[in-house]
Amino acid sequence: MQISPVNNELRFEVSTFCNYHCMMCPRNQFVRQTGTMGLERFKYLLNNIFKETDQFNSITFSGFGEPLYDPTLDDKIEFAKTKGLKVTVYTNGSMLTPSRFKLLESAGMDIIRVSFYGDTPESFELIHGVKTYYAFENMISNLDTICQQSRQAKVYMNFMDIEGVNWQKCVKFWISRADVIDVWRPHNWGNTLRFREIQRQRLNTCGRPFNTPLQVQVDGTVNMCCFDFNGELTLGDLNTQSIADIFESIKYKEIFAFHKGYDPGSEILCKNCDQLNLDKSEALVFSSVDNNDKRINMFSTTLKEIK
Repeated sequence: MQISPVNNELRFEVSTFCNYHCMMCPRNQFVRQTGTMGLERFKYLLNNIFKETDQFNSITFSGFGEPLYDPTLDDKIEFAKTKGLKVTVYTNGSMLTPSRFKLLESAGMDIIRVSFYGDTPESFELIHGVKTYYAFENMISNLDTICQQSRQAKVYMNFMDIEGVNWQKCVKFWISRADVIDVWRPHNWGNTLRFREIQRQRLNTCGRPFNTPLQVQVDGTVNMCCFDFNGELTLGDLNTQSIADIFESIKYKEIFAFHKGYDPGSEILCKNCDQLNLDKSEALVFSSVDNNDKRINMFSTTLKEIK
C-alpha cells in the first residue's frame, strides 16, 4: 500500500558525527542533535514502517554525518536484510579499511558509496579539512585494495569538480576499479552556500514532495529533503506518528502547495534552492552510469529514474 510519496527507498540517518570539515559542507551551521541512532530505536521504527506499508525495498544509511561512526551499523544492516531490503551505505571513507568493508559486506551491505575529494595530499587535506598528511595515501591504498579484492558488494565513488583539482586524473585511475563513478559540482545545501548560481529561470518543483525517499533523521523525525541539514522541513515524528499522519501534516501541505505552484510567495527553504534551477547541465560533470542528461534525473542512491 502506497502511503507516502511515490518511492521505494528508505533513508536512515544513523549518525550526525563527522570527523571531516569539508569546504563544501555547512557543518559549522549544524544545530540539530549530535549523536547516533540506537539499535532498538532503529528496529522499532523499521518494524512500524513495515507494519504500515510494503512499498519499500531498499534502504540507504546516509544523512548529515558519517554512518561508520555508528557502532551498531552492522546490526542495523543485518536487521534491514530481514525485511528484504537492498542496503546502501554512504561514507567519507576515512574509517573504511578492507577488513571493515568485508564486515559490512558480511552483514548484508549491497553498495557502498564513497566520497573522495582531491587529487593530491594537499588538495585532499584542504577540501576535507583534515590535518593528517597521510590520509590521502591511506584512502587510496584502502580503496584500491577493496576494489580489487573478491567482493559481491558494489563500490560507487563520488568526486567533485573543485578549483585546483584534476577530476579527470581521478576518473582515469578509478574507472577500472570502482563500479560507478560520478563527478559533481558542489551544491548549495538548499540556500545555505553559494557554489551554484540561482538562475532566473526556475522550475516549480524539484519533485521531492511527490517522489522523495522517506528521510528518517537520527532522532526518528522525518524530513522532506536531504539538503535540509537542520530540519527546517521536518514533517513529523515516526516515534509517535504513522507515515500516513506525517504526510497529512501542515508542514507537508505547505511544501506541497509551494511545489504545485499554489503558493509561490511562500518563504520556505525551497524558494531559493539551486535544485529549482531550470538548467541543470552545470551540476553533473561526468558519470560512468549514463550520459549526463539521463544520470542527473536519477537518484544517486538507487540510480533509479526520478519520475
